[in-house]
Amino acid sequence: MRRVAQMSSENSSSSNEDISSKLRNGSADTVTFDNLHHLFQSGDMVYKTQSPHQICQVWLTGLVDNVVFQIDAYYLGCDGLILIPIWERFNIPRYQGERRIVDIVLNPTVYFADIRGTLRDAIQSGKWYVILSTTMTHVGMRASTMGDQGSSSKETLIVDISVYREEHKGEILFHTFPADQFPSAPAEVQLDSLTDEHYAMCSKDIRAYNLQSHEWSRLHVDDLVKITSDPNPVGFENIALPDDHMKMIKALLRTNKGRELKCLLHGSPGVGKTFTTECAADFIQKPLYSISGHDLTRNAEKLEQQLMQHIRRAAKWDCVLVFEDADYLLERRDKGILFMTASEGIEFDSAFKSKIHVSLYYPPLDQKRTLGIWRMNLDKIDRSNDLFSKYFDIMEFGKAHWEDNPRLRYNGRQIRDAFTIAVGLAKSSPTPEGSFLLDDGHFRQVADILEKFDDHIFAEEETHSDSDSEAIPSVYAEDEDTRSDDSQLYSDLGPVPGIDGEDEDVQSDNSSLNSDFRPDLVDASNISKNFEVSEHQRRERTGGRRGEEEAIREAEREIADLRARRASYYRRPD
Repeated sequence: MRRVAQMSSENSSSSNEDISSKLRNGSADTVTFDNLHHLFQSGDMVYKTQSPHQICQVWLTGLVDNVVFQIDAYYLGCDGLILIPIWERFNIPRYQGERRIVDIVLNPTVYFADIRGTLRDAIQSGKWYVILSTTMTHVGMRASTMGDQGSSSKETLIVDISVYREEHKGEILFHTFPADQFPSAPAEVQLDSLTDEHYAMCSKDIRAYNLQSHEWSRLHVDDLVKITSDPNPVGFENIALPDDHMKMIKALLRTNKGRELKCLLHGSPGVGKTFTTECAADFIQKPLYSISGHDLTRNAEKLEQQLMQHIRRAAKWDCVLVFEDADYLLERRDKGILFMTASEGIEFDSAFKSKIHVSLYYPPLDQKRTLGIWRMNLDKIDRSNDLFSKYFDIMEFGKAHWEDNPRLRYNGRQIRDAFTIAVGLAKSSPTPEGSFLLDDGHFRQVADILEKFDDHIFAEEETHSDSDSEAIPSVYAEDEDTRSDDSQLYSDLGPVPGIDGEDEDVQSDNSSLNSDFRPDLVDASNISKNFEVSEHQRRERTGGRRGEEEAIREAEREIADLRARRASYYRRPD
């Protein structure tokens, strides 16, 4: 009897050793709750299976009240100076029977199908994370954000943990081990002693400042790519600018060498002012930091503080700073390059003029410059892989439209919008070969919609004028820009030229000519009564009738968007 009991004990011990061995070497598929202590042990490298995914190291494990298996693990975050252990606790409630290991919140790395590839990718991401956390970096988006904000792949950002910490004092960046609970918690790691294991355990979460939305966002490091200089930028030679403007700006930029430079660009909407600033930033390979009235508070007491914050950021990040319709800010920047845009027809006092180094006037587009913008857009289309164009037919249409429609001549942004809509029409109807052909007929459809919309707007304006003799002056006045009430916000700051509201230059420039098309899909013939098309970018859909019907429904859901934009485009003729 004693021998039988001994054999039974030996068999049980052998069975436990066999289970432990399988769980430890990654050959097991399932595990019971009571055997979790074999699967997770201190020092193990584990992978967090829930988003955001993260490689961690197990610090402590234990059973709580015999109903919860508790794992205290950590990974590494960087505050710009050192790597700090970030504590995270995982609780696995008691369960009955077997559970698949891949379904548990943490997986030991030995269970990776491609453990070498996974660790290699984690190490590479960790090195990128450390670079981003310790240096100011100008980056772009590879994919969507993982946290607070959604971002477009065209957006540019600045990663600078020191500025983020300064602007968010008191915020807890990392949840570290409580000293009273973990007196012997993992130690901080110096940046000069990092190993591949440290890199693999680095956080995937980084803060970055969006230069378009002017907001800080939580992003995944693998979604960020460093912005490098473009070997073939869309520079000054590719935009419709007077030759003397181009020569002067390029000369000033070459000789500036970090000194103060303030430039005022003023003129009609949509003639290239803001696009000039983008080309200038590309020319000297610096980020563009643009501020408009929409980015500023309406609280007069907080306005100066907010402005100074923008200026400090731009100076620290060595950006080309652009103020749109904000001439009252001249005295607040004492170094670096500053561009400002202003509308046509405003008057400048002598004190204002004395602070400007160079002032360039942008006249309305003539036929030559207009056709140059048409040609540039067509050249971009011809460089695409899936879209072909009847180049000469479209150029003839552009020429005829300018000659036959003196009231409705397009500015630079309107030409861009016309191309966006026309390309959308072309992509809703593929050829039998599966490609897409853009022709002048698409632009005729667009012109028909916009002309009807203008007639509708003009009729409404006439009705409004007849019913109210004291109405606000029309935004269609050809020789006078209507000013927004927003200018009152800045009355305490001294003489200020009028500030455009609905007629913002930054909203009426050629800036988007420097980006790839993301066409809207619009069946113009079926929404002509609305006279409106959304400006929002939408994903390309498959061709044929189904694509057209989806495009129509999408456009009709957003028909209100164009009313505000189109109303700012056109001016009533004399």
